[in-house]
Amino acid sequence: MYRYYGGQRFFYFSNFAHPAVILLTAWVIVELFKMRKLAGLILGGIVVLFSFKTAVESLGPRDYTVGEINNLKNEIYANYPNANIDVYGCGPSGALVSHPLALVMFGEGRNSIDGQKIGVCVGSDKSISWKALEDSDLNREDNFWLNHSTENIYRSMTEWWKTRPPK
Repeated sequence: MYRYYGGQRFFYFSNFAHPAVILLTAWVIVELFKMRKLAGLILGGIVVLFSFKTAVESLGPRDYTVGEINNLKNEIYANYPNANIDVYGCGPSGALVSHPLALVMFGEGRNSIDGQKIGVCVGSDKSISWKALEDSDLNREDNFWLNHSTENIYRSMTEWWKTRPPK
């Protein structure tokens, strides 16, 4: 689908195609229904049946719920009541929690690159832990802590082409 797209690619780009796929499918079913009512009803029933089953299966909570993110946020706010927070995630799994945490804090006006640096990690048992980061933590050679503040993520997702234009 994105074979000739020259920009940065992410696995979730195809999510933006969902409305087009849904509209095209609905149009095909309506046109088929106009020509052959029974075939249109059968195809429409099949689409509804399979999509309803998948939709019901995906209603449960995913990795972390809003309640868990809010509990983590409140715990951090209790330790830093008036400070802005700069959120970091540890390694590859930290983004599961640090992205939504930074977004919630950003919505409340408390997420800033200049704020208190907090690192968030996800354990192997899916538990969430956090700690205040020192400069020595951030200057490690292995880049263990990745900045996931909303401003930084926005810049890397929408303005990447300014520093690394597509070829």
